[in-house]
Amino acid sequence: MSDESAVRVVYVATGEQYIREAAASLKSLWRHNAGVPVTMYVDSVSRASRVQLDVPSPPREDLLEILRHPDPRYSWSDKPIALSQVPYERVLYLDTDTRICGSVMEIFDLLTVFDLAAAHAPIRLDPRQPPAFAKQIPAAFPELNTGVVAFRLTTAVADFLEEWRHIHLDLVQSTDQANVGDQAAFRVALFNSRLRFSVLTPEYNCRFPFPTYVYGPVRILHGRSHNLERIEGRMNRISGPRVFVPGVGILRIMPWLLWFQRRYQSWREQGTLRILRKGLGRFLNPHRKASTSDSVS
Repeated sequence: MSDESAVRVVYVATGEQYIREAAASLKSLWRHNAGVPVTMYVDSVSRASRVQLDVPSPPREDLLEILRHPDPRYSWSDKPIALSQVPYERVLYLDTDTRICGSVMEIFDLLTVFDLAAAHAPIRLDPRQPPAFAKQIPAAFPELNTGVVAFRLTTAVADFLEEWRHIHLDLVQSTDQANVGDQAAFRVALFNSRLRFSVLTPEYNCRFPFPTYVYGPVRILHGRSHNLERIEGRMNRISGPRVFVPGVGILRIMPWLLWFQRRYQSWREQGTLRILRKGLGRFLNPHRKASTSDSVS
């Protein structure tokens, strides 16, 4: 189990809206992970108005570090620019529109084996990127969502983060689609790297604006809503297999149906279904054999 003092959560928030969101996310993080150190990269204007923007006081003074963003552009570029310069050994980056619903330490535990961890993006390929850019990588290698990313800062990971920044900045400068997200470049940089990465399940990056299947408690909600607390309550009211559909709510998968599916597969593999069908057929139509014999003679 990872030691809270040996890891760090990082936010990148440029502009008042995003630093307010980061403050709310930070409150939820410390509610469940009180000893985790946090660094927040902000632009100078937002940094100056920290008190007015309701950035919470840390449980201990050494747990919160607010740094000036090195080159704020108030766009998708701010994330790779900041993360390419982080000096910390084990990092969990969180988008500002996240709500932490439980312990996140299991994510850091992955970094004892893997270089990086992130979840699949619900939209597999950003439609705003040029088709030729997307097609340089096999379609079977989708984008990962960069709103929740954990990494261990090795030399290879530092090179990857710099390559991500470089590819993204080149992309937005070379196309008329200047609002293309950073995930397209992240995908290309990761595919061409030799990093060992793990794919997080939706419970650790629940993109609830899209239909989402989860099983067990959701640890991180990711999306904007005027009432994230209500969504958390609905999402974690039950812990069994379920699907969250925006505008509809939770669709629960009944346990008896799962049991029947497992038994059906087992019966099929053992040949039990064939025996049952044969026996049921004889029971429902006991004269079938005799009538068939008569017709042949």
